[in-house]
Amino acid sequence: MIYSLLFFIGAISLPAYASGTALDPVAQVDFSDPDVPTNSPFSLKNGAQILPAPDGVSGALRIDKDGPYALIPGVNISPSNMNECTLTAGLYLESIANRYGWVFGHEQSGYDRTILMHVDRFGGSIASAVGFPWKPWKNSNQPPMKKWVHVTAVFRQGGQSYVFLDGVRSDFSTVAKNGSGMAELWVGRPHHGGHWVNSWIKEVKVFDTALSDDFVKEQSKEFHKSLEIAPTESPAKLSSASPSVDPTSMPSIAPPTSSPATTSMAPSAAPIENKNNCDDKSKSACKKLKDSCVFGKSKIFGVCKPKKSTYIHNCADYDDEESCTDDENHGGLCKFNTDGCSHVCDDLNKKDCKKLKNTTNNKKICKATKVRNPCKGCQHKTTCG
Repeated sequence: MIYSLLFFIGAISLPAYASGTALDPVAQVDFSDPDVPTNSPFSLKNGAQILPAPDGVSGALRIDKDGPYALIPGVNISPSNMNECTLTAGLYLESIANRYGWVFGHEQSGYDRTILMHVDRFGGSIASAVGFPWKPWKNSNQPPMKKWVHVTAVFRQGGQSYVFLDGVRSDFSTVAKNGSGMAELWVGRPHHGGHWVNSWIKEVKVFDTALSDDFVKEQSKEFHKSLEIAPTESPAKLSSASPSVDPTSMPSIAPPTSSPATTSMAPSAAPIENKNNCDDKSKSACKKLKDSCVFGKSKIFGVCKPKKSTYIHNCADYDDEESCTDDENHGGLCKFNTDGCSHVCDDLNKKDCKKLKNTTNNKKICKATKVRNPCKGCQHKTTCG
């Protein structure tokens, strides 16, 4: 009788992710307990280690340079397999090691689903790769350092997508247009060189749906409880400076907790100032208002990537300049800079991407990809100038 009643209630109630009932991840790894049965299969690559971590945490995946990472194979989070997806990570950021900071996802090329910690193109704050750059927060402050945080990215293909820091939702959302990505998950860095995160990563999870705000808050609470320490500051007091600075004196990167509903669903390209004089204007009419308005194409340059599969090479495997710059190792596909060894197509602008030729055969090896322009159409210059 009780079973029948529960079944009836479940049949007419909201889905688990909306109602707040239990929802199991489709993949997860707790690096503090690598042998626990609930962990998904994973492997440590390029010398990655699980070590005792800050604040008495028994263990975490340590990423302290470009190269090491953890691989979770056989998990396909592409939009064709999961129209909705949520990624979570519990980690401790040691420093801002570079201007990228891709910590957990399946990046192949073109901003595939990934949690981002401090990417310049995304405002330098916690963000998500949704197929194009966007800025989730009003204030582009650096993420918290020298403390444990819980980060969440909710992806809806063609729908509202956003991020959370310690259970608090970002000021803005955007409409995700992700590509297929890789059929495996990288933890600590993507396959691009120079994009690593100087951090301790205790756990990561994948859900095959868009988690509700309440469920994300519970996940954050559970993570901090697992550390046996509470968050030292609320997200409203998080610092953008080094740990020596009093975080209570710094501006917040999190939204005001009193009005999340009014800000969290605003698109990433929403103007701050009155934009009525730019709304719904044709291209010619928009150009006549050039002092206050600007017209954006539907597609813009996204990233530079290898022209075909034979030009793909994992250059991050070379951890020194000599092996990276030796063309015999990779056929002229790698370059060395201050961020380490990376593919020659990485981080090129559109013009250089189209012109670059392989030093071994003088053939063009890169192509410039296009992504959806969040500033499509007539927009106010305060937003898209």
